[in-house]
Amino acid sequence: MATNLTFSTSQTNQTPKSCHSEKCTCNTFWSILQQTSYIKLSNKTGNNQYRLEEFYEQRARRIAAIYARIYLEMEKESGGNPNLKGRFYWMGLGAFASKTVAATLNSWVTTTGLWAARFQNVSKHLPKWAARYHDAAKSAHIFAKGNLWLFMDVAPWHWAWALSPGSFEQCKASRNVSNYVAPVKKALNALPWASTALPGVKGFKLTDEIRKAFQELPLIENLKPNSENALPYQIKHLKLIAVQEQKNILQSICWNHPWMRAGAEVQRQVDIPKTFIRFHSSYEEEPYAVYLQRLKERLKESGGSHAVESYKRNGILLPQAERVKYRLKEDPFSYAPDNMKAEEYDSRMKWILDVADKYHNLMSDPKSREYIERHLQTIAGWIGSTKKGKAHESWNDPQGNQ
Repeated sequence: MATNLTFSTSQTNQTPKSCHSEKCTCNTFWSILQQTSYIKLSNKTGNNQYRLEEFYEQRARRIAAIYARIYLEMEKESGGNPNLKGRFYWMGLGAFASKTVAATLNSWVTTTGLWAARFQNVSKHLPKWAARYHDAAKSAHIFAKGNLWLFMDVAPWHWAWALSPGSFEQCKASRNVSNYVAPVKKALNALPWASTALPGVKGFKLTDEIRKAFQELPLIENLKPNSENALPYQIKHLKLIAVQEQKNILQSICWNHPWMRAGAEVQRQVDIPKTFIRFHSSYEEEPYAVYLQRLKERLKESGGSHAVESYKRNGILLPQAERVKYRLKEDPFSYAPDNMKAEEYDSRMKWILDVADKYHNLMSDPKSREYIERHLQTIAGWIGSTKKGKAHESWNDPQGNQ
């Protein structure tokens, strides 16, 4: 099925000052929440008419904003409760992850690769090694696919709980795209990569990880999120959602794709772009982190003894660490280990869990948590991110076969 970025929302009663009784079943409940997920990533073009934001970076920024807003409990219409800020612990980390996706999709390496990837049939005429590089360039499309469909899975689970824990419990086993109301099912099946993503995520059906993660929420809410007593349950909740993210969603629909595997292989060879996450609203690496990375390289070159002196001789000032400047518990960034194979779940997950522990360590300290939440507030403001014009015709899975 070819992709269609334009869709209509479900029709409600159109007669002014009239009422129509409608029973809200579990299928209706999930259909409404699923429709909310793609409306929030779309631009309104008319009465009940929308068009999905087609530029990858801007869509990733919106997703980051929604994750931040869910963590910060900003969306009252979706059940947000400021008194429970922090209960959806993964969402804070997810906001920084989607910001990192946006930054990667904006990098010169990715934009150059996307330009080269426009020439769809060129790899057929290249030697095997060169064709591998061409496939790696196309991996940006699959990166955007994962960003979109992970959001489609995780956001409705969280909105459902926020709106009504009772309805969540009653309906959690019923979520299944095949049972959605017809207009929602139609719009969803026409979204980019739907033909491979929906089977890959098994129609958004309940998983053990989602069930166990949300079992932690009543205790977190009763103990007050971000309190000393609640934090151990918050990190347990986060790590279960992280398995849902990395294993059940991204490994299935992204990392098993040959373009992504080629991209990971080429990245290891050239070491560009760097794989890192920074708990900050900026796309850029922290200057102190750049210093540490360069120092690490010079340590290899010099054997260690004269690395700092060499750094100073080259006229590079030693930057002040954000950790020192803002009195944080530790550095608010993490780089993937050199030996990580991103396409392999177990290898990638070791780093993801290390990042989760770093995030948790910072969030457990009031001053460090204030720093992180300040940047989440900035990211939350990206909710209307858009870009004028039209993306290239090769974007957004035009033939519905990626």
